[in-house]
Amino acid sequence: MATVPGSDNVYPLLGRPQDSLSFDTHAEYNITFPAYLGAQFDTSTTNFTYSIPAPQSLSKSTQPVELTLSFLSPITPTSTLRQSIPASYMTVHVKGSFDVNLYVDLNGQWVSGNRGSQIVWELAHQQLGKSDKGLKTWQIRRETELLLSEERDQAEWGTLHFTGPSVGVAPNTKHGPGLTDLRT
Repeated sequence: MATVPGSDNVYPLLGRPQDSLSFDTHAEYNITFPAYLGAQFDTSTTNFTYSIPAPQSLSKSTQPVELTLSFLSPITPTSTLRQSIPASYMTVHVKGSFDVNLYVDLNGQWVSGNRGSQIVWELAHQQLGKSDKGLKTWQIRRETELLLSEERDQAEWGTLHFTGPSVGVAPNTKHGPGLTDLRT
C-alpha cells in the first residue's frame, strides 16, 4: 500500500491491504486505487507498475509517480538446490518528483495456515561494515513448528525473513509490530 505525504489518499497495490485499515467513519484517509499500468514477467521476475497522481498541494504540471513492484525468484526448474530454498525478493522502483511512502504488511498467516497458532517475531539489526548503513530483519515463525506438516495447503514449519535497509539508503525506514485487523 502506498501513501503520499500531505495527502489523505491511501493507494492499495497488491491484494486487499485496505482491509486491515479501520473502517471508522471519521478516518483521516481516502482509499483511492492507483492507475494500474500493467505487468511484465519472465522466468524469474514479475513487475507490477502503478501510477500515483501528484497531491493537489503541488503544481498542476507535476507528473504522477510511477511505482513498480518487482518480484525476483531465484528458483529455476533446472536446479534442485534452488528449488529446495523457496525465496522471493521484492524491489520497489519509484520514478517521479515527489515522495511516496510504502507500507508492507506481514502477519502470522505467512507462516501458518492455522489462525490459532502462536507466532514468534524477532527483530535483528546487522551493520554493514563501519558505515551507518545496515539491515533490519524480521524473523517470523510458529512457536511450535510442525515439521513436514501442512494446514490449508500451507507449510507449518520454517521461518520467514523480511529484510530491508535500516538507515542510510532509506533514512526514513520505519518498522513496527501491531495488530492486523483482517476480516474473514
